[in-house]
Amino acid sequence: MVNKEKLLIDLSDAVNISDLGIKITTALENNNAEDKELHLNLGNIDLKQSQLLSIKALIEAMQSSIGRIDTTSEVTETKTALISSSTMMAENMVSTHISVHSGLQVQQHIQTM
Repeated sequence: MVNKEKLLIDLSDAVNISDLGIKITTALENNNAEDKELHLNLGNIDLKQSQLLSIKALIEAMQSSIGRIDTTSEVTETKTALISSSTMMAENMVSTHISVHSGLQVQQHIQTM
């Protein structure tokens, strides 16, 4: 596994999903986010699983990956964990690391067999 350059994108001031979409697209373009491991700070915005999957697809279109998601939203934290579980089942022989932060640090290390 190649170590990618890490990039923190602070989206914590987004007020809704439309605002989040604009901010993440702008951040990806302005920070030359190709081939990087992105650490997203989502703040307290509640996101559905489909919205998180759209963000993930946008990031993967830039040949980048999500290394960590920071959130204070319990809804977003739960949906992020579901996506991690789905990824584990869908991908074979791949290691994924996603950390979800909600007050206390919670790290999930998922490795498919």
